[in-house]
Amino acid sequence: MNPENIMRRFPEIDVLRTTAILGMVIYHTAYDLAEFYGWNFDPLHGGWWLLARSTAVLFLLVSGASNTIANARARNTGAMWRRAIVRSLQIAVAALLLTVVTYFFNANTYIRFGILHCIALSVLLLPLFQNFRQWNLLLGIGIIVLGNAMMGTTTGTSLLLPFGIMPFDFISLDYFPLLPWFGVVLMGSAVADYVYRRKEFRGIHLPSALTSEFSVVSRWSLVIYLAHQPVILLILILLFGRPTP
Repeated sequence: MNPENIMRRFPEIDVLRTTAILGMVIYHTAYDLAEFYGWNFDPLHGGWWLLARSTAVLFLLVSGASNTIANARARNTGAMWRRAIVRSLQIAVAALLLTVVTYFFNANTYIRFGILHCIALSVLLLPLFQNFRQWNLLLGIGIIVLGNAMMGTTTGTSLLLPFGIMPFDFISLDYFPLLPWFGVVLMGSAVADYVYRRKEFRGIHLPSALTSEFSVVSRWSLVIYLAHQPVILLILILLFGRPTP
């Protein structure tokens, strides 16, 4: 990687992450309006489903790209693994918090392996794939194909949930198993490796004010992820009153 790229942030990465956050907020606002206030549209199908899936894909691509860049900046293998473990644990704690909160909200549909769980484990796995570089594009496609081929596979245990094998009658508010979604992370990793390590791309140029704003949102993306839903519900309550049961 070009020495000039060692410590800098890339504005386009921050823009993409901010775009994903915006898509998440828009979708969850729409979901809450339909679920709690009876607005007449279906957030689980059609264009709303496409928005939700596109947002998730963007989150995973950016995660693969940004963590690959961060791993490439590590001084040595030990530093890379320490950084990956710390970041994975930070995200895992947030994922566990979502599991606990959603369990008390509804024990039948609580989040057991949602997108944060997937990202946490993906961050931990990425160092194993760091040396494959652009070959991760093909590996990612292979994992996506395998995951989709296994879709709908059921078993009597929840232990295989991370791999896309679900217990009977499984329902969850958010489910993103490694198969196929780690494949998307690897595709983001391959793109970042090609663009920033092989081609030594120095990033797009944005006005400093915009760069700063996108950077702030991107840096606090995990906190925003955890806080956005309660904030949305509070705003809706202030606007429309408490939802009727």
